[in-house]
Amino acid sequence: MQYLAMPSNDIRRNLATEQHLMNSDHMQVPFMLFYIEDSCIIVGRNQNTLEEINQKYCEEHGVTITRRLSGGGAMYQDMGNLCFSFVVPSEQVKFGEFKELVKPVVEALHDMGATGAEVTGRNDIVIDGKKFSGNAMYSRDGKTFSHGTLMYNVNTDVVAEVLRVPKDKIESKGIKSVRSRVTNIMPYLKPEFQNLTTQQFRDELIKRIMKVD
Repeated sequence: MQYLAMPSNDIRRNLATEQHLMNSDHMQVPFMLFYIEDSCIIVGRNQNTLEEINQKYCEEHGVTITRRLSGGGAMYQDMGNLCFSFVVPSEQVKFGEFKELVKPVVEALHDMGATGAEVTGRNDIVIDGKKFSGNAMYSRDGKTFSHGTLMYNVNTDVVAEVLRVPKDKIESKGIKSVRSRVTNIMPYLKPEFQNLTTQQFRDELIKRIMKVD
């Protein structure tokens, strides 16, 4: 399997690159993509941004807002987050089944010390009941990509400012705030992986996924 660690920190360029590589033959499936973004929010293809995003905060703090081809909810990213994508032949995966696709990532995190990480619900990876990864899927012309986030050292205070989670969704789960629903994976890793840059964390993850030293 090939992989590409994108040099850009612009979510718009990276999503466009992801789409281009899926729609072309420049990389042969299966392959993986990794990218790290400046502050941004990515919304699903069907979301109403007015309901789910604090537009004023984003404008005042330079948070880029963009829309992806896949469904799912709004996700905040900054330079403490690592994105990954698997691009595979569509016949190799049942649409909406994330567990097998993200298994290499979960196993790599286990190897790095986060042994409690698990796929739960439809598309989340959690630890201690808190979400640190959300995933979404899109298929076209015989190819499927599943892209996800990994909160390594994201500013969770900003997450609570920029995302508007519907009150009924929070109350139905007995949760008081957005901040209480998410966590970074960094504190759960072995000590040697807790003071890395996001780029270094990416490289350690890639080595384990590719099973190389």
